[in-house]
Parts: sequence; structure tokens; C-alpha cells
Amino acid sequence: MSMSSASGITNVEAGNPDITIKPLRCEAWAPRPQIAPRFSGSWDSTLRIESGGSAGCYGGFELFYPPGKGGEHFLFSVEVRWKGLKYGFESLSAEASWVGTDTWSPILDRQKNDDGWLTLSQRLAAPRLAAPPGEATALSVKLLLRWSATGVVEWRRPRLIPIPPPPPRRLRLGAASSPLPVYPPPTSVQDNLERLLKVGRRAAAQGVQLLCLPEVILSWGLPDRQNEDPYAYAVTVPGPETDAFCRLAADCRMAICLPVKEREKELLRNTAVLIDEDGNIVAKYHKVHLAPPLEMWWGITPGDQYVVAPIKTAGARVGMNICMDSSVEEAARCTARLGAEILCLPIMGDHRATARWEPGPHNFDICRWMMIHQMRAMDNQIYLVVARNNGFGSGIFAPDGTTLVMDGGNFPIVHADVDLNNLKRRNVAFKDVCWYERREATYGCLAGDLLPVVDENW
Repeated sequence: MSMSSASGITNVEAGNPDITIKPLRCEAWAPRPQIAPRFSGSWDSTLRIESGGSAGCYGGFELFYPPGKGGEHFLFSVEVRWKGLKYGFESLSAEASWVGTDTWSPILDRQKNDDGWLTLSQRLAAPRLAAPPGEATALSVKLLLRWSATGVVEWRRPRLIPIPPPPPRRLRLGAASSPLPVYPPPTSVQDNLERLLKVGRRAAAQGVQLLCLPEVILSWGLPDRQNEDPYAYAVTVPGPETDAFCRLAADCRMAICLPVKEREKELLRNTAVLIDEDGNIVAKYHKVHLAPPLEMWWGITPGDQYVVAPIKTAGARVGMNICMDSSVEEAARCTARLGAEILCLPIMGDHRATARWEPGPHNFDICRWMMIHQMRAMDNQIYLVVARNNGFGSGIFAPDGTTLVMDGGNFPIVHADVDLNNLKRRNVAFKDVCWYERREATYGCLAGDLLPVVDENW
């Protein structure tokens, strides 16, 4: 599996191996002798790094290559295996930098080989702005063991290959709003279906290529029948209602995120369905974090998995969260961790988006609303497409934390054009740092380590 990164390349054969650039030299490297590992081998066979016994052991080999010219692109790849490291994969690292500049990049994309080795790769771009005399003096790649008193890392087959710059991956994202109240008032799921199909065609006419609709939108505005019929307004997936949107998607060549109240045998789900431009259902997401207490009391069953699926346009990888998922930062983080570049968020509102933090009426604060979604997009380096039921607040938020567009209550559809290959950077792509900095082996308290347990032998 390829880890999410800014490189856009996960196949190390993307370049021409016949013009592989050889390193100028290879040197053992450590920050200081007291924490240096032991070194052996050579770059053209296998480089072996063995811990020196310190918990802070940090060091490895540094390969030096010609720097290239500003704006040139390269693909670097290397194979690695390890054993006995305290943090496993997180006790090793491969990092590139241009000597004489402050441009740096971790090597993040990874793919498991059949022989048990792991290939790491990354697209690298020579900096256009460098220290005098105007060019970097060398490209440095460090292959490291880090922070383990035990274990061995072996590296082999480093390759640096010239490649062309990545082509743009442009698409138009759209988010729909639903007026409050809905007029004329719907009396059935069919009423909402017909209205939303018109909204979808209007979005397609505006050039939208991925449209996100608001939460449980087919039942929005209908009389509350929860007590008399828990399955009221619930639909099956697939079913006649989703079939209508599949036809719309295929006719308009537009991907759609369709949120519904779903009946799945005896279960009720709060669901988002991703339909691609061919009209195929490519993913179904069940809301993991229910809104307390009503969704629980209504008998809705939460999901337990996050999903990401590709659409045709720009090869975009799309994930979905729903409403209350936004209040738990791990929902967006897990979806991005699975490789999502775009996160669709159908949502009614957010209990944190209020200027009043004491008992009393909820006072919606648009500044807090924007801040919440800006941070979600920036923390996870995703484009966040927010579709809100309540008349205004739908919008599109960029990985650099900016609001690209937001509905102030006057537009049923808002849209923005993005390029998935044009991530903002300052010496290093924000997206690379986002994932490089994570040390998931230390996050046990977020993965159930603190949950209470009982003796089940009773």
C-alpha cells in the first residue's frame, strides 16, 4: 500500500532506469559519536546499520548526488528491511535535502516487495531558489536508523532517475446547501429525490465534477415519524433512489457523494454513498461517531471503518465523514491516513461553532465554523468539501487552511477549482511533514490501550 504523500508517484518504474544517476560518494553519518550506530557495506550492494546500544542511537549513510538544475524533477527510490527495532518501521528514515539550501523532503511513498523488502520512493524537485552562487551544491540522501537501542536496518538499490514534472490534476469540487425551511415543503422521499436531481443537474451545468450533498438529504424536511416507524424514509443501497443518482452521475459525468438514511436488513445506518462518473457505487461509508443521544436512541448503528475510493477525474482519492465525525479529529485523520486527497463532509451543524458556551439557545458562529474546517483541512492535508443542510455554511477548504468558497445563504451550490498536484510548500511540502512527523507506535492511548477490560472467563 502506498502511503499518502505529495509525490504523486508510487511505482518506482515511473522513470527510465537506463539513465539512473549514480551517487558521487557515500559516507557514514551520525550527529555525534556518542549515539552513532555501527556501519558496514557499500551503496552498490547493501548498506547495513546496526544500533550501537543507545536509546538515542541515530545515524546511517549519506549519499551525495549532482544537484540538478532548479525546477528539474527526479524520482528517488531505495529498498529497506529491518529487524529488532524498538519502534519497527518508525525507527528508520530516508530523507533528501539540497546542500546549500533549506529544502528538505522525507521519502514517504512505500510499496511492499515480494521478497520481503520494502521500497520507499519520492518525487523530488530541485529548488529554484538556492544559496549563492544560485544553485545547490549537491543532493544529499540520508538512510538512517533512529531511536532504538537494538536492531539492524539494511538498505539496498538506491536509484535516482530524472522524470518529467507532474501534470496538473485539476477538478471542480462542488458543495450543495439545502434551504431552511425547504419550500415547497416535501411530503415524501420522492419529493426530495426530484428536487435533488435538479440540484445535481444544475451543478453539472456549472462544471462541477465532484458534488457533495448534505446529510441524510432524502429525508430532510419531512415530518418526524421516528417514534411510529423507525424505518421511515430509510432507503436500501443499492436501491431505486441510489439508482436515480447513478443515472444522473453517468449522464452528467459527475461524481456524487449522496448521504442517506439506510436500511440494511434490521439495521439503520447514517450512510454516505460515493458514485463515480460512470454511475457506479464505488464506496459506502457508515457514520462512525453518532450524534448523542438521539441517533443512539433512534436505534442507528454506527460504522467501524473508514473508506477511500478513486474517481475518474484526476484520479482523485475521495473519502467521506458525516457530521459528528467532524467533532472527533481521528475520523478525518484516519481517512487521510488511508490516502484520501478529498474529504466529503455532509453535515447539519457543529456544536462547537457557537459564540455562546453556556446553557441557552445555540448561537451559530460563522467564524468558528470556518476555523473548524480550515484546521481539519490543514491538519490532514486534504481538500474538505462541506455540504450543510441548514441554509448556509457549505464550502470548500484547502490544505493550506484557506477557505476557497463558502455559501452565505444565497447559493444552493458553491464550487471551487483545485489542482491536486499543486500543494503549497515552504522548503518542504506541508503534506510530507504531516505524515513524516507522526509516530503511530506511540499512540496506543488512542488505539484502545486505556479502555477498561474485565476478565471474560465468567
